[in-house]
Amino acid sequence: MFEHRAILGRFAPAPFAAVVVATVVILTLGCTPYVNVPAQNDAVALHRPNYDTVTHVIAAAVSAVVADRPPAGPYIVALPQGVAPGQYDVVLASLGPNAIAATKAQDNSLPVIDARRVRVRGWKAEVDVIRPIDATQPQGMKQLVTVELARDMVEGWSVTHLRPWQLDAEEALRVTAEAEKLHGQQ
Repeated sequence: MFEHRAILGRFAPAPFAAVVVATVVILTLGCTPYVNVPAQNDAVALHRPNYDTVTHVIAAAVSAVVADRPPAGPYIVALPQGVAPGQYDVVLASLGPNAIAATKAQDNSLPVIDARRVRVRGWKAEVDVIRPIDATQPQGMKQLVTVELARDMVEGWSVTHLRPWQLDAEEALRVTAEAEKLHGQQ
């Protein structure tokens, strides 16, 4: 009997380590939110435009849209309604010196990159970004680009797909909103 207890005593840390690992995994998975910005009626998702996750998702999405079709010079970055000025600093830091916050822009003739809608679903996210179709005509027609992202524990948020719509931006937003209602994405 004494030998049996001695053997079990050597392995006592193993169950403790398993509990610690399980707790960390549960807490990590529990911290992956469901967020809609702007808020959607009857949605189970949170509406937190200033949530750090939302800010990092927007930064990655806008960076990808700008890299895909870079403006020739300075451009304005507009974030969803309700985003605090401090969140602009985080997004602009990822874009370089040509990016100007919409809250500080004074030249309306510059192209506007507008992060319009954000949907975070745990480890995946989508951001609808509106950009000028032609960077040389910033006041011309606009294009909606849906940016799909995935989160990695080490790398953070990264873009998995850019989907430029062939419809006018406002029409494309209307179509995606109707599709979300039909499919019950909350």
